[in-house]
Amino acid sequence: MIIIPMSLQKVTVYADGSTEPEVASGTPIILIQNGEVEVGRLVLEEDDYGSNSIEHPSNSEDLKREAFDAVRKEPALLVSEKAVIVVCPQSLSSKMIW
Repeated sequence: MIIIPMSLQKVTVYADGSTEPEVASGTPIILIQNGEVEVGRLVLEEDDYGSNSIEHPSNSEDLKREAFDAVRKEPALLVSEKAVIVVCPQSLSSKMIW
């Protein structure tokens, strides 16, 4: 059996509020910035400004280590000069407490 490592799916959020690839508001994500990680869900507002934000679960601090471990498998993400958003693996998002 060959096991192919699953890569994290990057999400780009544009100024008009659209995303590439298209994801729904509420999608669990990992934000990677300056070598740090944060877990949450992407909130895409339905307004004329393309507003968006990230809501963090009440146990976000408890999940940081696991999120970092998931991202560490793709080290280029940790050294990116820009903030990066990736879709959170199901194994991690299922542990988020809202």
